[in-house]
Amino acid sequence: MKIDQIKSTLSLLWWSIIKSLKVSPFLFAVENITTIILSVFFIVYSKLQGNLINSFSKIHDGIWIVIIPAIALLSFTVLRDILSYLNWSLIGSIQRQKQEKYYTQLFLHHYSSLDIGRIEQSDFQDLKNKVSDRALWQLQRLPNELSEFVGRSFALFLGAGIIFAIHPLAALFVVVGTIPAFVVEVLYTKARRKVWDGLTTERRAFWSMRSSFESKKTIQELIISNRTKAFLDRIDSYLSKEYKVDFGVEKKFIVPNILVKIIETLSIGGALYFIRL
Repeated sequence: MKIDQIKSTLSLLWWSIIKSLKVSPFLFAVENITTIILSVFFIVYSKLQGNLINSFSKIHDGIWIVIIPAIALLSFTVLRDILSYLNWSLIGSIQRQKQEKYYTQLFLHHYSSLDIGRIEQSDFQDLKNKVSDRALWQLQRLPNELSEFVGRSFALFLGAGIIFAIHPLAALFVVVGTIPAFVVEVLYTKARRKVWDGLTTERRAFWSMRSSFESKKTIQELIISNRTKAFLDRIDSYLSKEYKVDFGVEKKFIVPNILVKIIETLSIGGALYFIRL
């Protein structure tokens, strides 16, 4: 990624965070803090799960040896699930609705203030479609994706720190094993975006033709002028092309994703090897 692209991405990220704070500072703070907390919950869960498994080896000392860690694990699981529900289904839902309303109003107000000549230009219509198709949704997701990234990173380095205290090389294996997955995810997102942007003009024509079939007046005109087959052929052609390019991207990343899983498994195995030394 070039320096200008990095600056542009960071600028857009900062802008979306400022706008999200403007929509609802309280919900923004609560949702992102909760997301980070949930990201590190797996460390506590793994510890409680390990305690329960270890307790079975001491069950001869009494049933309470097993019951107490089992209750702790179940209680923590319930807490985690409740927090996850509140974060996604309640807090997140309200925040997403508020953001959608805000960004839609912002987009429509700006769109309605433009010069008619600019609106009629083809390149502007392509840009408008990009905004209405994906950009508004992506702007809503940017702050959440940042908090998820921070949460995952915090959990990773916290876990690596705990493992480092046991054996430094084990921690190195854990951290290095996550790098290929991050790289592949970045490349996959970039490839998907390139495909989507490349189909913008054709997708605009597709939706225009599709809307023709949903309008009573327009479909009557198509039937009378005997143009329905031509429209259907163009629609089929676009859908086939969209499927082909989408499948091409997925096919391209089959091997990298398999290799990522293998590397992650090997890194965990390497970490376990050094921990047991």
